[in-house]
Amino acid sequence: MPRIRIFPGIIFVLLGMNMVIVGITVYAANMNGGAAVEPDYYRKAMAYDTLRVRSAQSDALDWRYHVELVGSTAERQLRVTITEPTGQRLTGATSRAEAFPGVRANERTKVLCREIEPGVYVAPVQVRWSGLWRIELTTESRGRLGTFKTDIHVQETP
Repeated sequence: MPRIRIFPGIIFVLLGMNMVIVGITVYAANMNGGAAVEPDYYRKAMAYDTLRVRSAQSDALDWRYHVELVGSTAERQLRVTITEPTGQRLTGATSRAEAFPGVRANERTKVLCREIEPGVYVAPVQVRWSGLWRIELTTESRGRLGTFKTDIHVQETP
């Protein structure tokens, strides 16, 4: 009576299942654009002490920021109102922003905000994803540099 050799077949079935599982894992990891990596992270890590000093100087300015994304279409406006500690709006500043959705941090939009009224700066931002967005602002006024980061929840785009 011939002996059935099932053991080698089990090994090939397990190897095949492993290949299918790895394929599914690779597909799932890349289906939403893949991993998002902080751009130029090595340079930022090397300049960490400088960034901490700059952040402390920015906090000492005590500027107040009110940030919102206005509009109901994919082309929205980033609207930033900056107020000094005296309560007056900060005028004549140069403000730059970097906006990106948290789930797709590699899709960053950099814009230069223009002043439309005293202390109010706006820039168009392409919003293709709903959810949590990170807004990073850099504002320069009369030799002073302020940085600000905030998260904004963006509703569904039509």
